[in-house]
Amino acid sequence: MSVHISWGGVTPRRVVAAVAGAIAAVVFVPVLAAPASAHQADSTMRYFHDLCTSSSSCVTKGNIVRFWQNILVSRWMQDATLNCQFVDGSFGTNTKAYTREWQSSWGLANDGWVGDDTWGKLSSLLVVTSANSYSVTYKYQPNSAYVAIYADRAHGTGLWRFQDFCDGRTWKPMTHS
Repeated sequence: MSVHISWGGVTPRRVVAAVAGAIAAVVFVPVLAAPASAHQADSTMRYFHDLCTSSSSCVTKGNIVRFWQNILVSRWMQDATLNCQFVDGSFGTNTKAYTREWQSSWGLANDGWVGDDTWGKLSSLLVVTSANSYSVTYKYQPNSAYVAIYADRAHGTGLWRFQDFCDGRTWKPMTHS
């Protein structure tokens, strides 16, 4: 004799299958949907990848480095030794030196490594300039002596892009290689 349990046509097997499907959707779909270079889908840059000159635990090349270099250039546009030729998407010795100066000017440890504290400070300096159903656009310009640098974050994907001041203000994704 077999016992058949049913709740209005829903069997325990169907319940288990539905729960397993829901768990798979929550756990696996977001992992598959975001590319390897995607950044965390929140409104802060604090948890972006670390940037540094050379290490297996940080990013050394790509548009995210170029974005950081734009931030540095915006501060020292009057400095003849720092111009857009410096913005090359590679975190080298110049980027490290200017990062140290930027960090010192904001009261951070000046290690030349762009990590959580540096990204967090940058996030605190961003001002929302516009928002719509697709994205939120932020501006970095702590005072009028700085060139304005714009970045935005898409609501649906959480991915960031920036307007590259040194490349005709072209919008670029914040990715790395």
